[in-house]
Amino acid sequence: MRCAVLDSFYLVGRHVAERIVNGEALEDMEGAAALYMFRHYLELALKGIVYCLRRLKTSQKNLPEKDRRKVEPLHPLTQFWTEIKNDCPRKVGRKMWRAWDIAFVDKCVAEFDSVDPDGERFRYSSEKRFGVALRVGRDFVEVRCPKGHKLQFGITGQLESTVTFTCSQCCDGKNHGEFKVRDSLNPLGISWTALLTAMEQTHNVLEAIDTYLVETYFENEEWQEEMNSW
Repeated sequence: MRCAVLDSFYLVGRHVAERIVNGEALEDMEGAAALYMFRHYLELALKGIVYCLRRLKTSQKNLPEKDRRKVEPLHPLTQFWTEIKNDCPRKVGRKMWRAWDIAFVDKCVAEFDSVDPDGERFRYSSEKRFGVALRVGRDFVEVRCPKGHKLQFGITGQLESTVTFTCSQCCDGKNHGEFKVRDSLNPLGISWTALLTAMEQTHNVLEAIDTYLVETYFENEEWQEEMNSW
């Protein structure tokens, strides 16, 4: 069932990306959904591998259930990927670890985590701590702050994501009402052909790691049952 859930997000995301590449779907209409699907697959896949690693003490011995740490209900991809990179080589062996295209997954995880660190950018119309640009004129920008207040600010030149705005209605003793505005998602400005390649390669690597860890766990279980039967 776990694999079916993982693959459902991956396959649907890939299918939408293929439709965009083939001119059968508009990037503006379906692009964000495709990115959300793949990012969510990526998060679930990494959490699944972390779960598998936390069941293993070594490559030949499983960790008792009472000693296993639960996988935290968090969303940052890099946090889970870092744990995998630190834990997996010593549990599967560095030779096995080097057989997988880790460098490729490194780049994919870093890219998605930099664009969507909280797992919200492709899921909601707004994000925590970020405002939304409603309208941009030649010398002004109309925005909505994270709490929903509509504001206008004078600007010169292009709207940059590094600019900090202040909502006077949100100011209090603890909060200065400062926020930033994300750059526009549409057009997304990415190569969908390149993304399709990245999707497939990342999926293949993570699936290989997950499969190896699952098989290792059950081989250890069978061996321990045999030892206990003597």
